[in-house]
Amino acid sequence: MKKIVITMAMVSMLAAGCAKEPEPPEPVTIKVLAWNADLFNAKYGSFYIATHPDDDLEVISVVERLEQAGGGDPNAVVDELIEKEKPDAIALPHNFFERARDKGALQPLDDLAKKAKFDMAGIAPAVIDTLSAEGKLYGLAATFTGYALYYNKALFDRYKIAYPTDYMTWDEVFALATRFAKDPVGNEPPEYGLDYASSENPFMMALNVGDVDGLSVYANGKFTLNTEAWGHIFQNVKSCLASGACLDRAKSNKPAVSMSLKENQLSAMPFLTGRIAMAVDDSQLFRTLGQSGYDTIDWGLATVPVSERQPDAGAAAVPDEVFTIPKNAPQPDAAWRLLQYIGGEDYAKVLPRIDPSSLSARILAEDRSDDDKAVFYKLQHSNQSLVASLSALPMPVIYRIEEISRAYTPQAMSGEMPVADALKRMESEMQSALDRENESSGSDSPKTPDRE
Repeated sequence: MKKIVITMAMVSMLAAGCAKEPEPPEPVTIKVLAWNADLFNAKYGSFYIATHPDDDLEVISVVERLEQAGGGDPNAVVDELIEKEKPDAIALPHNFFERARDKGALQPLDDLAKKAKFDMAGIAPAVIDTLSAEGKLYGLAATFTGYALYYNKALFDRYKIAYPTDYMTWDEVFALATRFAKDPVGNEPPEYGLDYASSENPFMMALNVGDVDGLSVYANGKFTLNTEAWGHIFQNVKSCLASGACLDRAKSNKPAVSMSLKENQLSAMPFLTGRIAMAVDDSQLFRTLGQSGYDTIDWGLATVPVSERQPDAGAAAVPDEVFTIPKNAPQPDAAWRLLQYIGGEDYAKVLPRIDPSSLSARILAEDRSDDDKAVFYKLQHSNQSLVASLSALPMPVIYRIEEISRAYTPQAMSGEMPVADALKRMESEMQSALDRENESSGSDSPKTPDRE
């Protein structure tokens, strides 16, 4: 029996030795449409190739095509390249992703992720929400720009006002800001209750605030500005700017070319001056506050203002580049390998050395343990579709919206025209501009998801 066992073992070993070695996988070239090929390769491509030697990348640059054409409509160029080049994967800014998703041009990733046992739980909830629609996931991202409510503890302490808290609504933030609307003493520079980057254009400031609450300025072929909800928001913006509670960036000093780095930082992020009680700003301010020279500011963080109707939703996260797979991608499985790596833990671990100024979409242990950074990961949903809904419009209409808003918004802000009248006129003239453009082009109005 012992001899039989030994003989069988030897035969098995011999058979195994004679067996043909498995064929190495055929090299695959994954075609990727990206905004800028050089930047893509520096941030993503070189790291993917180093870890996936059987794959190669061919990156098509939207910027290069725009330069060759001498400009033009970026949306049209992207559509042209997708049709002509038939990429396996797309890596473009968030507004292009939303447009493609809403047109039904992308593959859902859920089945691919489930098959690969891809860890979705480790990704920031608001990022997943931004990349999903109707319960399906359409994209992955490695980094995102987060938003928060920054506050100056010294100013709150001086006026004996309680610090802001997480999950405050925009109405609450505006009300809190008015408590700092005080005339400056002597020659001291003024202080403000709130700084919001888009205050330079009150029209856009109001639209961004309304976006958080799920309001639409345009949906399903119609402009929808003339409503009670929009009137309330424009009135809040008007009151905050007129009272001096909000910093009016349109009246503040513009940065000069000769400014130093610090002077440019102070101009771009006035919260750094120490004279702003609160600022709704992005994660770049968070990084800057950690630099030397600003350690005298005693600051804190709360979640960005949220929707009253959906307290876990705000302008929480904008992915920097969204990786997607087109509906008719020639090599979806190969494309998924790229997406899985970019959205996975291995890339997230090296990300701080590649791009230390960005927030990782995949939550790392150090992100959870940092109380300040954790604010950027708290909200579950991200209400931000304004840019995508407007970018779906023809460029002549977008230019006309700019003209109309600059004609009527100042009158509304100054009190020369009631807010309700200004909104009514803006809606009417914007709709007329869109209708004329559709008639001249013979096309239907671009569709966008309906919102309240």
